[in-house]
Amino acid sequence: MHYFNLLFCLLPLFGSPQVVVGSLPGKNTEMVEEQISSFPVFEWEKVIIKDYLYDSFQNDFLIERSTNSITLLGELDSIIKKLDEKLVDEIISELKKELEKEFDTRTHVDPIIMFQRDSAWYLNNSSRLWESYKKSQNLKIKDQKDSIALKLINDYSLVKKVIWKMQGTQKPNFYPMLDLMIISSKDTIHIQATGQYPYMLPWYNFSNGYYVLNSQIAVLVSKLLPNDNNTNNNRLTDTFFEYSLMDEIYNTLLKGEINRTRKKRRNSKRR
Repeated sequence: MHYFNLLFCLLPLFGSPQVVVGSLPGKNTEMVEEQISSFPVFEWEKVIIKDYLYDSFQNDFLIERSTNSITLLGELDSIIKKLDEKLVDEIISELKKELEKEFDTRTHVDPIIMFQRDSAWYLNNSSRLWESYKKSQNLKIKDQKDSIALKLINDYSLVKKVIWKMQGTQKPNFYPMLDLMIISSKDTIHIQATGQYPYMLPWYNFSNGYYVLNSQIAVLVSKLLPNDNNTNNNRLTDTFFEYSLMDEIYNTLLKGEINRTRKKRRNSKRR
């Protein structure tokens, strides 16, 4: 069985692990320095992309540097679109940044950083996000319960614990996968994402065994893919980020508290 088909078959068994605080391995300095030194001279020749969603689509794409175009793997005449070769270079650059920096503790202090945002952005937009979520879900929440919800929504010490969990797999698992191989004549950069949340974090780097919490890589990869519903394009961007964020907050922090408040009011009326 072809390697990628085998890998895809195994995804329902393993999926993407959620990176836990403090779980990343310590870096081997010599190995990292060797990898960093190889990045500036990484003259890639082609890129192979495996873009899957279990029971929905299986796309195999090829990007040739010589043509700057993406085609179906094995069908060189099936040019889907022309690409800017700098996109691949930017992906390599982002991976290099991950190698150069020590384990970024800022992500654990403020996990929304992995989504290219910060706590200030969240607190400035929390009310808007809540109102938009209520409208999308047709939630009818009375003033008293809404004020309780807003208090919880603006408690960032609680919210950031929810945000941290927005990577890896969840249930039900639809088993998305984006596998990217950037190939040169001497080496291959190989990363893979199977996360179900927006940006499909984390990315697993086969070269060093590290998980990468960098949504900018996902955004760049999305620009390589066709603008097609039968790809993971939207999963790699912020298309559903704001909704997913509030959905996690609602189900984790708000729903139970709102129901408890409703139950207390019913019990008080019976007395």
